[in-house]
Amino acid sequence: MNLLEHAIELNKQGFKVIPVNGNKQPHFCKWKQYQKKQTVEDIKNIFAEERINWGEYGMCGMALLTGGDIEVLDIDSKYALDKDSFDTAVFDAIYEALGEEDFNNMVFTQTQSGGYHIIYRCEKIEGNQKLASRYTTKDERQHENDKVRVLLETRGENGYILIPPTPKYHFDNKSRNLSKITTITVQQRDKLIAIMRSFDETGEIIKKNAAKTPFEVASSGRTTIEAFNEAHTPVELIESIGWKYAYSRGENNYYIRSGKNKGVSGCYNENLGTFYVFSTSTIFEAGLAYNAFQTYAYIHHGADWSKASKELYKQGYGDRINRHKDSHKDKLQAITQGNEKDKEKVTDFEELEKVFNDKFNINVKPQKKPSTLFMYCSDTDKRVGIGGDGDMITFCGLQKTRKSAVATCAASCFITGGTNTSLKFDAENPTGRNLIYIDTEQSKYENWWSCNQMLWQQGLEQNRPNFHAFRITELELTKKIQFLDYAVNKVGNVACVLLDGIVDLCQDYNDQKESRALVEWIRRIASINNFLLINVLHNARSTGKARGHLGTELLNKGKCNINVTKDKEMGYSTLEIDDLRGSFEPKGFDFNHSEQGNIQLAF
Repeated sequence: MNLLEHAIELNKQGFKVIPVNGNKQPHFCKWKQYQKKQTVEDIKNIFAEERINWGEYGMCGMALLTGGDIEVLDIDSKYALDKDSFDTAVFDAIYEALGEEDFNNMVFTQTQSGGYHIIYRCEKIEGNQKLASRYTTKDERQHENDKVRVLLETRGENGYILIPPTPKYHFDNKSRNLSKITTITVQQRDKLIAIMRSFDETGEIIKKNAAKTPFEVASSGRTTIEAFNEAHTPVELIESIGWKYAYSRGENNYYIRSGKNKGVSGCYNENLGTFYVFSTSTIFEAGLAYNAFQTYAYIHHGADWSKASKELYKQGYGDRINRHKDSHKDKLQAITQGNEKDKEKVTDFEELEKVFNDKFNINVKPQKKPSTLFMYCSDTDKRVGIGGDGDMITFCGLQKTRKSAVATCAASCFITGGTNTSLKFDAENPTGRNLIYIDTEQSKYENWWSCNQMLWQQGLEQNRPNFHAFRITELELTKKIQFLDYAVNKVGNVACVLLDGIVDLCQDYNDQKESRALVEWIRRIASINNFLLINVLHNARSTGKARGHLGTELLNKGKCNINVTKDKEMGYSTLEIDDLRGSFEPKGFDFNHSEQGNIQLAF
């Protein structure tokens, strides 16, 4: 079977292949166009006989395009200082990750340099990534920047590998071929990737996969976490729960988890002071490296960083907290009454210099920020922008005035980036950025109805991928506050956030300090992440105005403030623009609910 016939056969089996030259480069074709689709005609064209000897490096073989559900572990044994020991350790680790049956069924190919390609299918595939490297020795270093040799890496999305019948490439077993590629589970694949990273001798791969501690501890000096990490290592903690030392390789000391007699599950890197776990059968999350504090938190507090830190603080770790240190009052006193040294301690000269250098210049006209949400005047139908990326809008009204209903109608325009079907709003969202709806107070049924209405307003019967709705009614106060920032970062590419019930994020809406801090915080999130923030706030029954200091702060800092009232006798609600910065205020409109419960214009 010649090269063309072999390529056609592989194409019929669903594989995508390309010709390569003697320099291991794609031969006479732009290969990335074939990653998603490749026909038999494509194969005949790129493997045509007249192209075999084209160019300086003629066609010598073929390559398999990876990605989709195909991934390859590339073992570059030629760079190992002790090839036999390295190969034995790597294959033992693969056996540990996959289990005996899948290991024995795995398709291996040997490369011309004495390395190996381990080919498998999995529903989870990532891009090409380096898994393990070592530093070059002085003798092999060819130039000043020749610092590392890659030992293990993957080929996944946007990758390719040379395969038989390319000269000097062959299957480890004559009965094996690509049609017999084994499918492994996501858990097996993750364990395989994690354990391969443990062969890294530079520490860089493990460092990149360090576990994060999303928790800060206030202190006047060393924090509890810093003090505990200085006093302990992860080794003494894992040994206390039955982990046993197995062997060392480079800077890594390998350990067997409790309950096992062989097969390593993690390694401790002496240089980094971190414990890297690659087994999926422990209390730790596999594929991450842990410092002493994180190891302690997993073992004794189920990875609850706050509880772990509080307990260690009680035990005396960390300097005692000075809660008034560097407060605004102290800084103000240093600036107004202190000497030059005191002023320097509390002054960020770099930030002040940045503001100073950005002073007014008549020749530099900043670009006006475009609106993303619009409203039509009820009498002229003129379209007016009422808010854009980084802006804040607040809908205010007494209970049962339909303020939440009209706010959801406005926000729903971001789902399709078009005109609302029943009220006078529309949005510009051409790239389909995400809409987040956060409900702080409604029941599950009421929340479902509100979400359903938002879809109905846009003529949709099914949810759209860019519409993310969350109900946080049961969360405690601090977690409600944290969820806004968490959701924005988790979803990403946000065009608008509708926060229905901002008062539920405030312990005391009459506390000026708390209200100011909350409003500044949510405005900052909107500004940094470039989205329009829509708030819904109850008016106070006694005054008919926005509630307390929280309401005052929202109205003072908002781009547009909208008031909603209800005529009890006639039953319709009225929307009016109370304040719109930088533009004329469009005339409002009246609206109500239809017999089917859908919001609509009243007249």
